[in-house]
Amino acid sequence: MDVDPARHAFAADSIVARVSPAIAAALAEAPRTRLDRVITVDKLLARDVGLWAVGWSWVSGDGGPVAPPYRIAGTDGWPTAPLVMAALVDWRKYLEELAALFATLAHDLASTPRELSTPRPACCP
Repeated sequence: MDVDPARHAFAADSIVARVSPAIAAALAEAPRTRLDRVITVDKLLARDVGLWAVGWSWVSGDGGPVAPPYRIAGTDGWPTAPLVMAALVDWRKYLEELAALFATLAHDLASTPRELSTPRPACCP
């Protein structure tokens, strides 16, 4: 799955305005379990925003980077469109930070002398 932010434009305000009403409608019709609602939103985001968006619900309590308040959801305990959008923005920020880190690491590796960058078995110094 391609999640490189450089390949997927992201204008948060535009996406929120375009997708929020659809998410609110989908959540109103989704089955009454949290997992079913998350899957409903995942499908909608994958279709309307791109596959990169599916990580919006990977909260830090489960090892992910998205802030935990989105797991708590709304007052009725279910995800709400504004919370989904806020989580999507957090997820995108994480992907952008990760891409920057990989770019830095690639640059560092390119400037490392070949003998230092050659993988060696753990048993041999």
